Amino acid sequence: MERIYNVPLRREFSKVPSYKKAKKAVTALKAYLTKHMKSEEIKIDAALNEFIWKHGIKSPPHHVKLKAVKDEKTNIVTAYLVDEEVFTNKVLRHHNKYTIAEKVDKKSVEKEEANKETKKVTKKTEEKSEESKEKTTTTTTKKETTKDKKEDSTEKKTTKKVVVKKDKE
Repeated sequence: MERIYNVPLRREFSKVPSYKKAKKAVTALKAYLTKHMKSEEIKIDAALNEFIWKHGIKSPPHHVKLKAVKDEKTNIVTAYLVDEEVFTNKVLRHHNKYTIAEKVDKKSVEKEEANKETKKVTKKTEEKSEESKEKTTTTTTKKETTKDKKEDSTEKKTTKKVVVKKDKE
């Protein structure tokens, strides 16, 4: 079952203090739908809720035009805003400010990722330079070992000469 209602909210929320008006408007809307649709379980669509709360808690709309749909099997009534397309365009314009802020956040995240990549590249170059240093140290140690071998051979020669000299005496 579908019905379209223009629900008056002013009479109900004018009875409460200003810091409770939007909450009272939602409860009045649910009470109205409970009475007219003859169901205890009422669900309010997100766009309708946004419409009631769009000016804050202190100034909800005086009337709400909505479409109420009752599911006969589960006996659940769901309320939708009638002029949802018009309202959602206004809401999108309002939320556009937030999407711009999100884009800025995305750019900063991309910059951070780029910084991480450059750090990785610098680490790789540092590792390569360390490896090349290690290679140079290994080549110098090889040269030293060859020098050591030459010295050992010269020592052996000197020892042989000494030995030879001893024999001559």
